[in-house]
Amino acid sequence: MIIGFLGKGGSGKTTLATLFTKYLLAEGNAVLAIDNDHNMDFKYNLGHENEMNYIGQSLSEIFEAMNIKNTKEVINLEDEFVFSLSPLDKLTEKYSVQMPDEKLRLMVAGPHTKEMMDGLQCSHGLTTPLKAYLPFLKINSGEYCVVDEKAGTDGVGTGITTGWNAAVVVAEATPHGVKSAKQIISMLKFYNTPYAVIINKVRDIGDVGKYKTEFNCSTIIDLNFDMNAYDLNLQDEYKVKFDILKSWLDKLSDDRRERTRVRVERQIAASK
Repeated sequence: MIIGFLGKGGSGKTTLATLFTKYLLAEGNAVLAIDNDHNMDFKYNLGHENEMNYIGQSLSEIFEAMNIKNTKEVINLEDEFVFSLSPLDKLTEKYSVQMPDEKLRLMVAGPHTKEMMDGLQCSHGLTTPLKAYLPFLKINSGEYCVVDEKAGTDGVGTGITTGWNAAVVVAEATPHGVKSAKQIISMLKFYNTPYAVIINKVRDIGDVGKYKTEFNCSTIIDLNFDMNAYDLNLQDEYKVKFDILKSWLDKLSDDRRERTRVRVERQIAASK
């Protein structure tokens, strides 16, 4: 199961991605955590501060492993998976690091390159390898992949979410938080990506109903996240709410490759 966390800056998406990762590990699952945000806070939260091989610079090697020349050729691939966590394929091993918890691996898109800062390449180039990698990553029973995506609509706009089983939209309990979450959701619908909503930082329990009515969604979770008590320990409140989220996730089918092919076919048609 591949789950991506989305939300406006400051909504708490990286914190919740971190806590959900810890929750999955505590339940005995293996997790590949992917930091696809240029700020790399997810990487920091999980305790890795050193340099590593960044998946955002692996495009040519991914194409070679998949025997394709560009991302448009993914529509020609057969249904078999190319990458896996167990057994660990060579590319995943190279572009991820084993964390102290033996069930956790970390993969990072990476910081902006000199080519990007010189204006020779768009920063979305760091996402392109993952757009090819994720739809063809085999996820076995007891394995999860958690993606911390870029803030706002920037991440979903790249189309990367077709390679996820589902998105978790973190909506801060403010008018601007709701507005941003709705913008993200409209784009998830365009890519036909299943989503759940976490209404975060609810300070007045009486406001929960008001915010829930803003979203037409089967799975909506509210959290009273107190910034003054901020830490990355997995509290009982989170475990209860994450049980709800995981139950919803585990019922979803795996149609990542089909949704990716639809996205690529649409791009090919639009370019003609």
